[in-house]
Amino acid sequence: VVQMVLGGRVNKDLVALIEKAGGKSIGLCGMDGSLLKAKKIESDVDLGYVGEITSVNTDILKIALESDYIPVVGSVAL
Repeated sequence: VVQMVLGGRVNKDLVALIEKAGGKSIGLCGMDGSLLKAKKIESDVDLGYVGEITSVNTDILKIALESDYIPVVGSVAL
């Protein structure tokens, strides 16, 4: 559900708002092209699928920015 909401609905709504305001944007999810990788947070209480970012593939972001697109990244990682 989180993946669907953050990587889909919310992401696309933000892209649409940026476009409506005259910007150029592209919707991405942290899973796309291994943009974001994370490890699960270990604690006394199981937090579910909550983690810390371990790496960011900046290549995708650089390509978007060099093409004058605003990347909108849903915070779901591999």
